[in-house]
Amino acid sequence: MGKLLKIIVGLLLLVVVAVIVVPFVIDPNDYREQIQSVVKDKTGRDLVINGDLSLSVFPWIGVGVKDASLSNASGFKAKHFAEIKEANIKVKLLPLLSQQVEVSTVVLNGLRLNLEKNKAG
Repeated sequence: MGKLLKIIVGLLLLVVVAVIVVPFVIDPNDYREQIQSVVKDKTGRDLVINGDLSLSVFPWIGVGVKDASLSNASGFKAKHFAEIKEANIKVKLLPLLSQQVEVSTVVLNGLRLNLEKNKAG
């Protein structure tokens, strides 16, 4: 077997092992509080995740969330800006290697948005 072929086979085996192992090793629910904290820091709003977070690595890299809500900004009547029963977002792998995020799929089930105008419009 040629040296290049061995390298390609080795890389493919490494990818297959990663696809199988990563979902069992990394539990996205362990990062729930950090995710909620980052959203609070960046938006000033409370993200509440009541359901499970999930991670997928094949055929796309993706995350899923169940039963979540995002609080409304102050000055609005509705308590929540958004509530969702389930959301899944998948991104393409190759652009990630060059530090770019390309979303391939967004699936939202049970989305409820509360859109209001404040005095500023």
